[in-house]
Amino acid sequence: MSADALQTGNLSLTLRNPTVSDSGTYTCILRITGRDVSWTYLQLKVTEPPPPPPPVWPKVLSAVLVPVVVLAICCGIGMFCGYKRLKSKEVHEVEVGSGVEFANLPCKATVHLSKVNKIVWKDRDGRNVHVYQKDSKQPEKPHRRYRNRTEMIEDLSLTLTYPTETDTDTYTCTIYNRKEKVDVKEGAESVLLPFQTTANLPRDTEVMWKRHEPEYMKVHVYENGSDHPDKQDKHYRGRTKMKKDLLTTGDLSLTLQHPTEGDSGRYGCEVNNKDAWRYKRGIIRPRNKHNIRISSNDQSV
Repeated sequence: MSADALQTGNLSLTLRNPTVSDSGTYTCILRITGRDVSWTYLQLKVTEPPPPPPPVWPKVLSAVLVPVVVLAICCGIGMFCGYKRLKSKEVHEVEVGSGVEFANLPCKATVHLSKVNKIVWKDRDGRNVHVYQKDSKQPEKPHRRYRNRTEMIEDLSLTLTYPTETDTDTYTCTIYNRKEKVDVKEGAESVLLPFQTTANLPRDTEVMWKRHEPEYMKVHVYENGSDHPDKQDKHYRGRTKMKKDLLTTGDLSLTLQHPTEGDSGRYGCEVNNKDAWRYKRGIIRPRNKHNIRISSNDQSV
């Protein structure tokens, strides 16, 4: 990769001397402060050169084909990695005809608009398309190209009026729930970190609670239908618990037993499956000498 990849944004990868065994699916993951924010998939197929007629041609064909294959790999990975800030593996394709009055961009959510604190629609380049902020005196403004062209309905879907070819893009919808605060006395038996999402999750769903600050730790890991205490940090081993029917109910709340001031920090719960990606973040911080304050902010994509 280029030495200045982070400055230029060119995350292309060069694979030298490709062979047929290199064929397969490649993934480019962009991770910021311990959180995966972008996934890109590329199918690579390396074919063998055709059988040579005279003895001289194999060397000529190899000299020509190898640079072409390498160039194709670089171009392909470069284009796919250009899709930045994608927070969901599932992309719904919306197609509208020329001259229509509006296009509807669907957004699946587990909460009603009345329970939402903030909703942000963005395009592939991170520009605000539509921003909804409840009870905000100075809400964020959309980018000028989308101004006075968007309207959001109760199911959180977005209507974009008078779409043109220049609006062809990948759009993301981020939903923030209202903040919750829970006060727990130090020495209490347990504290609950709440997270409610879609019910009847797929069996391949993986759930991971993490602590991001003041230091990164794996708090609880659930995958392949069971808990994995061997994959969590020793600090939390034997102190965390999730419900047995969590995939059926969608209740991914975590119970942390015997909380102390040493458990203060920023926590997050990441949910992954083949259909979607979700993320929940929360903060545990000491209120005073005797109490611990827990506040959380739910973010789903």
